[in-house]
Amino acid sequence: MEAAPFLVSLRLGAWVTAILLALCFPLAWALARARGGWAIWVESLASLPLVLSPTVLGFYLLVLLSPRGPLGPFLQSALGFRLAFSFPGIVLGGCVSGLPFMLGALKAGVSGVGRSLVEVSHSLGK
Repeated sequence: MEAAPFLVSLRLGAWVTAILLALCFPLAWALARARGGWAIWVESLASLPLVLSPTVLGFYLLVLLSPRGPLGPFLQSALGFRLAFSFPGIVLGGCVSGLPFMLGALKAGVSGVGRSLVEVSHSLGK
């Protein structure tokens, strides 16, 4: 009984980390190599959860995904489950709030890899 919250948090952390790695690594690679103005817009949108307080961000997500919200009924009919007050909804909230941190760290790491190393790896078949 006492381990249940710990196990839920562990499961939540594993899901959020896996989803954010899958989404943020390609995005960080593209942003680190970007040469257009679109990168500024994408980075600004991705860092929006840093500007909003967690309470406001959670409220907006709850309003957006609730059964009476604009996306809630569509998601419930299309996917067959509701996101508000469910584990997938908590995972989505964790992904939204953790996105700027994961993206920033991965972008810094990818930016540190020199272009010559990438070209050498391509010439070696990787």
